[in-house]
Amino acid sequence: MAPVRLNIGEAVGEAVRFWSRSWRNAAGALGLAALALIVYSVTTTPLLMGAAYGIYVVATLMAQGALFRVAFADRLGMPPAPKAAPLAGLQWGPMEGRLAVTLILMAILFAIVVAVGVILLAAIIVGFASRGGKADFGSPESIVQAMGPGGSFAMTMVLIIAAFLFVWMTIRLSLALPATAAEGKVRLISTWDLTKGNALRIFVAYMVISAPVLLVTVVAALIAEGRPDPASSRIWLNAAGSAVAVVFYLPITVGLVSFIYRRLAPNPGAAA
Repeated sequence: MAPVRLNIGEAVGEAVRFWSRSWRNAAGALGLAALALIVYSVTTTPLLMGAAYGIYVVATLMAQGALFRVAFADRLGMPPAPKAAPLAGLQWGPMEGRLAVTLILMAILFAIVVAVGVILLAAIIVGFASRGGKADFGSPESIVQAMGPGGSFAMTMVLIIAAFLFVWMTIRLSLALPATAAEGKVRLISTWDLTKGNALRIFVAYMVISAPVLLVTVVAALIAEGRPDPASSRIWLNAAGSAVAVVFYLPITVGLVSFIYRRLAPNPGAAA
């Protein structure tokens, strides 16, 4: 059977349409996540920052759970358009728990990859710096000088490859959350093959839906530069922009990956 070729325009269009019909079902969780992100962005108190970030993470998971329930209502035995409420999405059930476990496992996997990359980079730095003569490893300038052009080139290539590998792995595992939500069990490595042959298309689709967020960030930075206090203005504008991005970008992202999962999963399981 020939692999399914993802249509980028269709995927992005469905993601936007999903936002229009789903955000009300997660309005409470999205609002809480946006508020927590604003507090985290503008406060300077470590304890408050930690609390705000924790609330943001939990609220984001609750919002994702509510949105995935809309995306896979047919498989979860729910009404196609559940009735929205002012505090919609503020709930924690088995789905949110499975999504949290999936994200934790994904974080562990990426941490292992990053650790290997750091060890490799350190080995390159030490190797080239030692060949270049005595280097003061407490001084970045001394290390760069001792490494020479060859060492600097090797280090740059490792960083580029590491960045590419990180993005590639993120795309290949991008269906872990929708698969977990739709099938009622934690899915991670088993979703790797689902994106085979479509990684570049998925990446382009992500770039398309991310473009408005990047535009808001750039506009906020430009507006801040024209204010009397650019640093303070930048903080508040970035906070507001990030909050708006949560309300729009999160549902659109869930809509995108849910649509892609439906297109690429050959025999999706029924949710438990």
